[in-house]
Amino acid sequence: MHKTKKVKSAGRFGSRYGRGIRDRVVNVEEKQRRFHECPSCGFNKVKRVSTGLFRCRKCNAVFTGGAYYPSTMGGTIVKKMVSQRKFLPMVKELIEAREETAMGMLEKKQRKKGKTAEGTDGQKPKKKKKGSPEENEAAAVEQASEEVAEKEEKEEANLEGAFEETKEEGA
Repeated sequence: MHKTKKVKSAGRFGSRYGRGIRDRVVNVEEKQRRFHECPSCGFNKVKRVSTGLFRCRKCNAVFTGGAYYPSTMGGTIVKKMVSQRKFLPMVKELIEAREETAMGMLEKKQRKKGKTAEGTDGQKPKKKKKGSPEENEAAAVEQASEEVAEKEEKEEANLEGAFEETKEEGA
């Protein structure tokens, strides 16, 4: 058996695949095989069980993570954002974006209803009020904006409730 003092665990590949790739494999394998910090007890006793599964040898907590490491870069960023509550100022932007998409979807539905002879539920469409097309369109836009406003109020109430719950947990 050959000694692999320089090439470490990549010695099993011999001269295949090139040096750069073998060095990357060595780096990943060294990181994945060492002990990591447990998120529940805090001790450095976590080992990789299989792809994406990790187990603490002290408290026997089993959790998921990245394929090779217990926490990925994206996961740590999200964890920091949640702990610092940086996502709350962006909630209004998300609601506005939802409104825009909802308005676009309502306009598509209205266009489809105008093209088809039957409504979406298989029934004949109701007779439209006689008047100018501008009045009918204005009424439809007003109805759509009322629906969006109702949805927005419900979402804001849900978000406020969730924010109060996180406040209570943090206190």
